[in-house]
Amino acid sequence: MRKILLLVLFTFIIAACGTDEKQVVNKKHLYTIELPGYMSEVTDLSEDASLQYQSIVNDIYVMVFDEPKENLGNAIYDNGLEDDYTDDLDGYAKLLTTGIADNVEFISVPSFTDKQINGLNAKIVDFSGTAEGVKAYWMVAFIEGRNNYYQISTWTSLDRKDKLHKDMEAMIESFTETDKSKK
Repeated sequence: MRKILLLVLFTFIIAACGTDEKQVVNKKHLYTIELPGYMSEVTDLSEDASLQYQSIVNDIYVMVFDEPKENLGNAIYDNGLEDDYTDDLDGYAKLLTTGIADNVEFISVPSFTDKQINGLNAKIVDFSGTAEGVKAYWMVAFIEGRNNYYQISTWTSLDRKDKLHKDMEAMIESFTETDKSKK
């Protein structure tokens, strides 16, 4: 019994420490993203996400959303939001960040950083806040692809921010659009 308990404890410690192994995930022939090897695919984070991975042991999560560019313009014009949002990457990032603000009580104020991710224009925002009573840290990227906009949302509990920040950043920076079709 003692050997079994030690084996279980050892396995848990190894899993919690993580590894430097990476896994490259190709989704819908639209994009690839490199994730830590300790993360596993799930389907219960959001029905709208094209990619959902988590590690409960390490308390880290990632989702990717992709949507055709024309959906943004339709949403803005159909809802009379032309005065508030532009039909471009800035408008996409601002609109979705406003949606996040409806569900998060911010501890730190989000501000955008413009960046190039593998040749694509991107806006990165990171912030801390409380959602459903849990203090968390988010790093979110809004990326303009050839035919689609992408949102990569990563998060962890606030007390794991320093430990997992580099993994979150690496996931976002590994994003590569593979869809080369023109619409």
